[in-house]
Amino acid sequence: MLAARRAGAPHRSRGDEPLAAHRQQRLISDLGVELREDDDGRWPRIRVGRSRPGFLHPIGRGEIVEVLTFFGPLARYGLRSIELRQSVGEESGSLTLSRLLVPGRIVLYEQTQPPWLFRGELSQESKARLERAGAAIESEPALTRVEWPGRSLADFMLFDGLMHEIGHHLIQHHKGKRLARVMRTSDHERRAEQFAVACRRAWVRRETPA
Repeated sequence: MLAARRAGAPHRSRGDEPLAAHRQQRLISDLGVELREDDDGRWPRIRVGRSRPGFLHPIGRGEIVEVLTFFGPLARYGLRSIELRQSVGEESGSLTLSRLLVPGRIVLYEQTQPPWLFRGELSQESKARLERAGAAIESEPALTRVEWPGRSLADFMLFDGLMHEIGHHLIQHHKGKRLARVMRTSDHERRAEQFAVACRRAWVRRETPA
């Protein structure tokens, strides 16, 4: 399936290939939605704001475009904008990555420059979430230190942030709902999390021929 494109661009990295159609369909099926034919998958507007001193945006326009290109129309379906913003007004000491503002707006918040320091110990759920994303965690009775080696923080923002919110968005958009939740919050969260995990796996396997 990919041979013709590779013959035309023999030096192109396999990481530049879009997600194969059958993998896209599997992600859609697992999420429990169906893409309507009247949506052309046009690109959302990407707005990049400055981060404050001591903070950073772990990903930029380039990483967002790369991921949206790989996942194709699935990731762009009905999406209006992706915004990188400061986290002013968010709860102090909380770990807020992203938020879906319906209809079709995703906000990705700036994050504290690593290492991250938390008072006391993290919950097992939070610790498992960070370690799954590649974080290195050192825990003491009064303090927890979180380091992000390599590209792990960028990938955390891409999948636990961006693709997680795209999962929420696809559920809402599929049902034609703009403000009202279409299912219980716990079910909404579970499906979005499963979608993000599946996207991460597909991204990691992108070097494997389809």
